[in-house]
Amino acid sequence: MAPCLVALRQVLAWYFVDYLKRALPVELSGEAIARAGGPALVMVSTGCRFPLVRGRSVVIGRDLKVHRTHARIDVPASGPPTLHELTGKNPTRVNDARIAGSIALQHGDHVQLGRTILRVELDDQGV
Repeated sequence: MAPCLVALRQVLAWYFVDYLKRALPVELSGEAIARAGGPALVMVSTGCRFPLVRGRSVVIGRDLKVHRTHARIDVPASGPPTLHELTGKNPTRVNDARIAGSIALQHGDHVQLGRTILRVELDDQGV
């Protein structure tokens, strides 16, 4: 069910932002809806969610129009996720500071990869 909800949010974001050239309505992009899906990376411009799952890693790349293996986020069984920059091309920034290597992510952090900005949303346990 969760992948279907993610796809639906992406279609709605495309429809409003790209097709109608309007902001997503508050009832579709509000904090209550954004938090309902659990821990995730949320694209600031569209509200699209990329879920984070404990014990898994997520490679960030081509989908966000950056190098196909630009960065990786490791989500441990407990504790905060860690962002690893995998390429020296196009700097990765966390809260406007360029990173080199790895950094632990916190709730509310903004990760910039190329022109894309992602907001980190975590639950009470750090993920």
